[in-house]
Amino acid sequence: MSGAISRTRLSERSRAAAKKVELLAAVGHTIMSEGYLDRILQVISEMVAETFDSPVCSIMIVDEDKQELSIRAARCSSPDYLHKLPIKIEDSLIGRVVRERQLVTVPDVAAEKSYKYPELARRSGLASLLSVPLLIGQKVIGTLNIYTSEPRSFTPEEVGFAKAVASQAALASENARLISESLEMKHTLEARKIIERAKGILQHRHSISEEQAYLDLRSESRRLRRPMRDLAEAIVLAEELYRKGQKKDLV
Repeated sequence: MSGAISRTRLSERSRAAAKKVELLAAVGHTIMSEGYLDRILQVISEMVAETFDSPVCSIMIVDEDKQELSIRAARCSSPDYLHKLPIKIEDSLIGRVVRERQLVTVPDVAAEKSYKYPELARRSGLASLLSVPLLIGQKVIGTLNIYTSEPRSFTPEEVGFAKAVASQAALASENARLISESLEMKHTLEARKIIERAKGILQHRHSISEEQAYLDLRSESRRLRRPMRDLAEAIVLAEELYRKGQKKDLV
């Protein structure tokens, strides 16, 4: 009887947490801030930890260049866990989730040979692990890692809930990446426009070619150790002030 009541309570907590995660992800789609993504992932890890009564719940993100996983957000009872170094994807237990694009469950991480931190697991009181991939299409961008303090099996309902949460975390992360790329592209286009204006001013003032204006701008940028955009903005501003001064003289 007590087991049935416990499962019912877990089911209720799971449904409530799932709704909160969906709401967070929906809000995240409207926020153009990487810092906000960090807060979303942190709240997700905290809600999942509470739902599973987990001593440690973390979200790790893939670094494709280094082929590593590093902690992006975590709720943990042991501060030692936060000091974990990034783990290699190619030869680690959680890296297997990325390599195979499949979730992994482990009854006892301290006894698992492929787990890189058995001593940390013992000190932190970690027993079982459920690690779920954060998927965008067929690409794994990270993992949701849920630890328990007692050895146990995860029910199909718990696994389904973890998958749903991982999906929302992946969507929030992907949205933040797309926004970041969009802003970077916008910044690049704005820089090109201001540099083009500065080149035009130099061409007109010194009667030089477009290529020479660019070379002069680049050379001065290197000499001053300043970005070309900063130098271009200074040239454009100086030109605008000069023209305003001329207008005043005419008046």
